[in-house]
Amino acid sequence: MTKLTGLPSPQKLFLWTVISYILLFVFSNGVNGGADTYVHFQMSKYSWQHHDLLMNQWGKPVFTILFSPIAQLGLKAVVLTNLALILFEAYLVFEITKKLKIAHAWLAAFLFLWAPVVFGNAISSLTEMICALFLLLFIHWALKGRYALGAVVLSFMPFARSEGFVIIGVVALYFLFTRKWKYLPLLVIGSVIFDIAGYLYTGFPLWIFDSNPYVNTDITVYGHGSLFHFFYWAVPVFGVAFLLVLWATWDKLKTLARRLSEIVKPTTDLEETKILFWIVFGGFWGYFLAHTMLWFLGMWASLGLTRVMFVVAGPMAILATMQWNKFLSHRDEFFKRKWNRIFVGLTFVGAIVSNAILQSVPVRLGVEEALMQEACDWTVEQGIYTGQRIFSGHAYTTIALNKDPFDPSQFLQLRAYSSAQPKDLIYWEGHFGPNEEQVELMRLETDSSLVLLKEFWPEHEYRPLNDHPFHVRVYQKK
Repeated sequence: MTKLTGLPSPQKLFLWTVISYILLFVFSNGVNGGADTYVHFQMSKYSWQHHDLLMNQWGKPVFTILFSPIAQLGLKAVVLTNLALILFEAYLVFEITKKLKIAHAWLAAFLFLWAPVVFGNAISSLTEMICALFLLLFIHWALKGRYALGAVVLSFMPFARSEGFVIIGVVALYFLFTRKWKYLPLLVIGSVIFDIAGYLYTGFPLWIFDSNPYVNTDITVYGHGSLFHFFYWAVPVFGVAFLLVLWATWDKLKTLARRLSEIVKPTTDLEETKILFWIVFGGFWGYFLAHTMLWFLGMWASLGLTRVMFVVAGPMAILATMQWNKFLSHRDEFFKRKWNRIFVGLTFVGAIVSNAILQSVPVRLGVEEALMQEACDWTVEQGIYTGQRIFSGHAYTTIALNKDPFDPSQFLQLRAYSSAQPKDLIYWEGHFGPNEEQVELMRLETDSSLVLLKEFWPEHEYRPLNDHPFHVRVYQKK
């Protein structure tokens, strides 16, 4: 690996990077991803007792199935596996960049690992990591000419995250315009297999659509946002490397007419050039703009979460490396030395600072989880909780009390609190309670069958969604 002027060797940079990830894992007592991390972990863990979870489209069947044996070892094991996935994906980014004949391929892997969206979601059991793997594996195999293998594996991507359908659409365009039509049917194999399995289990012939929680959602509390939301957040999400992607975009758009003409008249361009345009460049912007429109239109319960951009952090890093080489070309050694140090320094500092501001480094137990833990501990210490059924909208409640959240004799969602029996406990909180669960506090306050035991407030006011102040109130059924 050739070093960049003015920087330590790539080996030293990666040693420091791996040590940073290890320290992040060791000293973090919380998780990235909030409640979603806990729910994905629990769905994997309890899927062996509740088999319907294996085909649950919110939980993502690919993630749930593959992680179910790992989840039996605990949340830390799942987090550690996701960390291993991140490091493997960095290796794939390096290999892909080399095959694309882009100089300093190691820089792409470095930019991937230090992208704020990657470093800032590393301590989690989120699905973005395994979803990103499908895209990188397809690019890796396509560059080796193994299109059939890549297409078949990629066809399962939507069952790691639903946005995989967007990437499949991008790859379909690549096959179409480069006249590789025989591979197009392979892109639906995953959908066919899962739909048949879903039909056999549920009886729904169109299980993919009928069971999709985003297509059929009735959640309206998430709202919608600015068309430029993801552009505003692009640098905090991807780092300064995103500015290089914008430059690369201008360069690639100049070749658009040539790429489109290939469907009629094949060009003599190298296959690497076509893959770089359609899959790396097209995949990044197809995915980015799809989420832009979903949030702008308020579709599919988007919520505008920036962590979803993890999936295309690899293509981002490849494009940025390509443009950084172009920026340095024909420059003198003094210029290269200065700007390499500035660029790598900003990349490293940006990942640490942006995540320290937006959450914490190392990752600490979130405001919501800490307060839920306090409330649950209090009910245990006071002898109020003795194993009876609980009702809550927050996933962490069952983590704190070590409950199976999918066993109705142990736990039910807050919205079902009217079925509570004497001594059952209801944990209402200001995030999921009034939003996803649609249980306003006034309903509980005016319910004469409930007794308020205690309320818990965070040290500093916190309003997670729709301006509801977060706090926890514990009730007991009379």
